[in-house]
Amino acid sequence: MSIYKTDNMLASRTITTRQSKKKQTVDETKNMLIGFISWNIQNNINQSKMDELIQKYLYNVELEPDIIVVALQEVPVDIAITKTRKSFKEKFYKKIGDMLSNSLKSYTIIDSYDKPSNSFFTSTNTKQKNLNLFTCANIVSGVAGGYGIVTYIFKREHLTIPIIPTAVKERCIDQTKGYCVVTLQIGDNQSIDIVNTHMPFRDEKTTSSFTNEMLRWLRVHNFRSDAQVVLGDLNSRSLLTPECYAKNITTCEGGMVVTNNEKYYNRMKVFLTHGITRDYKDREKSDISHYYEMVSLGYNYRIPDILCALGINQLKKLDHFISRRQEIAKIYDNNLDKLN
Repeated sequence: MSIYKTDNMLASRTITTRQSKKKQTVDETKNMLIGFISWNIQNNINQSKMDELIQKYLYNVELEPDIIVVALQEVPVDIAITKTRKSFKEKFYKKIGDMLSNSLKSYTIIDSYDKPSNSFFTSTNTKQKNLNLFTCANIVSGVAGGYGIVTYIFKREHLTIPIIPTAVKERCIDQTKGYCVVTLQIGDNQSIDIVNTHMPFRDEKTTSSFTNEMLRWLRVHNFRSDAQVVLGDLNSRSLLTPECYAKNITTCEGGMVVTNNEKYYNRMKVFLTHGITRDYKDREKSDISHYYEMVSLGYNYRIPDILCALGINQLKKLDHFISRRQEIAKIYDNNLDKLN
C-alpha cells in the first residue's frame, strides 16, 4: 500500500499564461495525491474483507488521496465452457467493484473511457466503452484453475479536475501470469501509466525474462508516459505460524519479500534497519571504519539471526517437504474416497 504526490512522480511543464484559472488548475494537478493498493486477493472476496482492506489503508495515510487505484491479483477464474470473460466480469469483476464502492463511500469509480474508432468510411471518432481492466480471464486459465488480474480506479466525488482513461490494454501469459495497463490523463498536461502485474517469482531467470518482455510490450504499445507505476513487482510471504510447522517452511515469526527491482531491494534493506545504511561504498568514503548513516526513517523489521538460519536451512529441503506433503495428501484422498 502506498501513496504518492503527483508532482513527485509526474513530469510537469511550465505554462506561461495570464489566465489565473488555468494556472490554478495546473497547481491543483501538481498537488494531487494518488494512492495505490495492491493485494493477492484469492478467495477473500467478501464485503468485510474489502472494508478491512480500505480501513487499514486509510488509517495508514496522512491525507486521503484524490485518486485511489486498487490492483488485485490472483482473483479466481471459474471454468466456463463459453463466454468465460463475460462470466468473470459478472461474477467477480463487477462484484468486487461494487464491494469496493461500498467501502469507499466518498469516492466514485471510473468505469468507462472513450475509445478511438477509425473507419475507412468515416473520420476518427470516439466510442464510450466499459473500463474492463482485467486479464487471464479465459477458458484456458479457467480449466487450469488459474487466476485473473483486475484493476479499479476511484476518484473523490467532488474532484473537479478531469481524470480520463485514454488507453487500455492487457496481456495474459501462461494462463495465470500477465499484466493490464491503463493510461490516466490528469487535467490538461499530465499522464500516468498504471501497470498491474501478476509476476512469476519461480526463479530469477523467469522473473527477469517476464519483466524484460513486459517492458518491451509497453514500449511497442506506446505506454510511454513520463510517469509509470508498476504494481505487483513486490511479493510478500508470511512465515509466521502459531505451531511453527503449518507452512511448507517457517521461521516461526516474520516473513520475506521478493522482488526483481534492485531499487526496491536496496530501499527495503535500509528500511528494516532503522533507516541506517552500512554500505561498504559509503564506508570507503569515510575515514571511520565503522561508519553508518541514518539516511531515512525506518523500523526494526529484522527477525533474529537464529530464525533466519532456520528458514535458510529449510529452503534446502523445500522440494522434499512438498513431495512428502503431496504423498500424505494422496493417502487422505484415497482413504476418504472409500468412505463415499
